[in-house]
Amino acid sequence: MEIFPNEYEVLLQDRPGITDLATLAFRHEEQFFQAGPLEKQYVSQILPRKLKLSLKYSQARTFFQILESFSNSSGP
Repeated sequence: MEIFPNEYEVLLQDRPGITDLATLAFRHEEQFFQAGPLEKQYVSQILPRKLKLSLKYSQARTFFQILESFSNSSGP
């Protein structure tokens, strides 16, 4: 959270779901690593992509929740 504070600030405002796009896209994230320092690779290459996907999912989820609220409150 110290490395990408703005992204985490947005993501931590919502209750977590069971899964999101990043979880699905990186379910075998060990395959993305190459020889070399793993933490550096994770922080510089994998984590930014995971955060981008998580933010995209968070915004889409919020949008669909808003649509659902409108449809539930619009009456018969």
